Amino acid sequence: FGLLEYRQDGFFYLTGKDGKTAVFETVPLLSRNSKMTANIEIEADGFAKFTILDENGKVFAEKTLAGGTDEITAAVFEKLPEGKFTVRAELKNARLYTLGF
Repeated sequence: FGLLEYRQDGFFYLTGKDGKTAVFETVPLLSRNSKMTANIEIEADGFAKFTILDENGKVFAEKTLAGGTDEITAAVFEKLPEGKFTVRAELKNARLYTLGF
């Protein structure tokens, strides 16, 4: 017998191809919550760097999650801007399923 496990929000994920670093930036966002989490898997030799840019394009906060992370609600930011902001992510040997706000 085997056990089939379902990863929450795990139908699709973003990742770099062939071990290269992938970069994306969201459209402008507004959050009702004060924090951001990630449903993410990072291989031992990988990383995920997240940057919050305020509505003027200035860096509000940055955080890098280390290799070996495998969490459905990994804490990324405890504080988000009050106005519009964008999220820039750089992923290497990582699979990002969702960002939670």
